[in-house]
Amino acid sequence: STQSTWGRGIPKRDPEGTEFPWHPKPVGELSEDAGSINETTSVVVLLEGASSEAVSEATKAMEPAATAAIAAAKQTGEPVELGFFVCREACGASGQIRKLCGLPAVVPPHAHGLAASEGSNWGCDGCGQSGADVEGRFRCTEGCDYDLCGECQAKAETFAAQPPVMLMLDIPDNGGFYVAAPGAVTAESVESFVASYRAKTLERKQLGAN
Repeated sequence: STQSTWGRGIPKRDPEGTEFPWHPKPVGELSEDAGSINETTSVVVLLEGASSEAVSEATKAMEPAATAAIAAAKQTGEPVELGFFVCREACGASGQIRKLCGLPAVVPPHAHGLAASEGSNWGCDGCGQSGADVEGRFRCTEGCDYDLCGECQAKAETFAAQPPVMLMLDIPDNGGFYVAAPGAVTAESVESFVASYRAKTLERKQLGAN
């Protein structure tokens, strides 16, 4: 067995095993593992379709706050107060987050071709909706567990990179969330966002209320 069970997508990201053993990193990748997001208030930066440089910069910007949260938890013996995630590609989790936060779906082209398909019990990785509620199904031709509805497939074909969106998902607080001011994701903007959350000066929004 592998040492990590927290992210089943990691072997796909690191097929050569250069990062093995796969220990959890301070900043997680939402498309690989979002397991703790329901139990832990989390800062999430949505970057679907952004360049690898943009993703790397956002990850590095979040690392100081993420590392500090882990260190504080180790010192007190309490659970980690905040989780930190980036999302570099569209997935079921990002689609659901955008839907519940009232944000438009962002659907970059998939790494492989998609072809029209049929089937039941599937969900769109673009908008997060159930396959039963949408028209059309397009599935990865290379075997990835990736599907798009007809509307999201059309968006993928005309995709243009979008600015990052930084959110604080406070699902433990009856599904609350907060949206950071638009702008670049920097260590300073992350620290300011976290400080404002702790000071209770952010406007609380309700997931699914839009």
